[in-house]
Amino acid sequence: MTAASDPGRGAQGEAPEGASTDLASIFLQLQKKARSGTLRLIGPDGQLKYVYFQKGVVELVKTSKTKTLLGRALLKRRMLTEPQLQAALERQAAGRHQLRLGQILVGMGIVPEAELMNALRFQIAEEVLELFTWSSVRSDFIRGDPPLDIFEPEDMQSKVALKPE
Repeated sequence: MTAASDPGRGAQGEAPEGASTDLASIFLQLQKKARSGTLRLIGPDGQLKYVYFQKGVVELVKTSKTKTLLGRALLKRRMLTEPQLQAALERQAAGRHQLRLGQILVGMGIVPEAELMNALRFQIAEEVLELFTWSSVRSDFIRGDPPLDIFEPEDMQSKVALKPE
């Protein structure tokens, strides 16, 4: 697996043609150099993932195809039952304001906020680990705060801290 990138570069971030390094090295470099910004990754099938680092720590992941849905992650961790999940999904669908599933589950008293954060960490870890199954990756790094055209304000409320090491 190869990934063309230079995590220290600015908005374009692409390494010179032919330059490559493995994805694990990119993640570790970003952590070691305590970089803040968004790593854009494009897989072989065109799948797109954005990984936001705050001072070298993964805080957010946005993907065009989610590997693990939050409700399923909570079910796997036995934090809720299938009927509780269905009730929360029905409440979400009926609501005038589009609340996130996690907000609804915490509001209903089904899942404690600390457990919700653990499930979000699990979800993000699954998304990041899936990157290492890609046969090839193209990447670039955009320094700065999470881009608001990628990460929505609701995403910012679900930040986690996941060290690449």
